Amino acid sequence: MVMWSAACGSDDTGMPLRADGGSGTASTERPAPSSTTTSAAVEDDQGPDGVADDPPAPGDDAALLEGELTVYFLDVGQGDATLLRAPDATVLIDAGRHDRSDVVDHLEDLGVTHIDVVVGTHPHADHIGQVADVLSTFEVNEVWMSGTPHTTQTFERTLDAIEDTGVAYEEPRAGDRTDVGSLSVTVLHPTVLTGNLHADSLVLRIDYGDVSFLFTGDAEGPTEADLVVSSAADLDVDVYQVGHHGSATSTTSAFLRAMSPSVAVYSAGAGNSYGHPHDVVVERLLDADVALYGTDVHGTVTVRTDGVTWSVTTERDRTD
Repeated sequence: MVMWSAACGSDDTGMPLRADGGSGTASTERPAPSSTTTSAAVEDDQGPDGVADDPPAPGDDAALLEGELTVYFLDVGQGDATLLRAPDATVLIDAGRHDRSDVVDHLEDLGVTHIDVVVGTHPHADHIGQVADVLSTFEVNEVWMSGTPHTTQTFERTLDAIEDTGVAYEEPRAGDRTDVGSLSVTVLHPTVLTGNLHADSLVLRIDYGDVSFLFTGDAEGPTEADLVVSSAADLDVDVYQVGHHGSATSTTSAFLRAMSPSVAVYSAGAGNSYGHPHDVVVERLLDADVALYGTDVHGTVTVRTDGVTWSVTTERDRTD
């Protein structure tokens, strides 16, 4: 059982979406994927020998870590599913679309047998679509959801699976903090529920040593604005999962300035009908010199960190 308590650089490899190869010039062009795995260095972050120019000094937390955290931004089409695997913790944030059956396959291919926490950031069917399948396949300790109800069969199926499996259920709130193994999890949102599924999305900051990740589900501009002015929300992070699949409703300029991430990853299906990611968001991220990756172009994007530095690899290479 997770125990809650009240709470209140880098070595980057891979080939992000930059038409100029990493010089920082903005481009909204999204190249088609190729079939190879990428491991090229990003020039902005590394010297010619592939070593970070100014790696951060390890903090006390990082010095105590043993092993790496691997974060898989899984390629699940027009949906979200992100797996975090530390030596002593496994967390799944969202579980793909209701009309696909790929999340369990992804997890099994990665050798997952047990999950400490399954998080449903909000009850839309492209985020909790396969939670029931995950619960019926793997040993799961806890499920966290926002608590905002929905009227869909997918939502009802998820609730039935939680009840049938007897898994522990939590509805965390802003200010809650807990450790899942060596992962430090801080809930930044929501404080109270509004009934709006996007506005009630769980927003989580997860730290592994000195390296930090931010997950916002489908939270949109008004939620981002609240987080920016909140004195309790530490938004300065290294890796940002781009909100709402790269929709223009999210990743506002003020929010991006508050985060100042080095890496951003969006999850979207190739050729999706929503036009995700929207050009304005891509341009905003590239203008801020953020290394941008997307599952529609790169397939599954993997970030590995020892708690001090990180690297990024992709399932597919980009092509110019």
